[in-house]
Amino acid sequence: MSIFNILMAVVYLVSGALLLWTGIKAGTESLPRNAWIGIRTSRTLASDEAWQTGHKAAAGYLKASSLPMILGGIFFAFATEEQIAWASLVAVGVMLVLVILAARKAKAAIGDEGPAQP
Repeated sequence: MSIFNILMAVVYLVSGALLLWTGIKAGTESLPRNAWIGIRTSRTLASDEAWQTGHKAAAGYLKASSLPMILGGIFFAFATEEQIAWASLVAVGVMLVLVILAARKAKAAIGDEGPAQP
């Protein structure tokens, strides 16, 4: 196992854990509005109620977005550099699709509570 394998595995595992933690906190309505983590759109940031409503609705997708990162991290510990390159594209692509779906779910749950986006 090379330094590259270790680095990629750690980065993906930590990223996956952070996404899972965010999804869990969002689902329990214990993720406060903040400047660093969460679905930060004009609608979710409009009020504490909009933030909690949107994140509760998106929690499932946020938790699911952790899976490709965690699975990628485990795979990277044993993969070749070429396999890591291809698997990274897949893992990040799936994660991004799930995060985008989470944002859409949050927006739909909030409805017209927040300000309209330009």
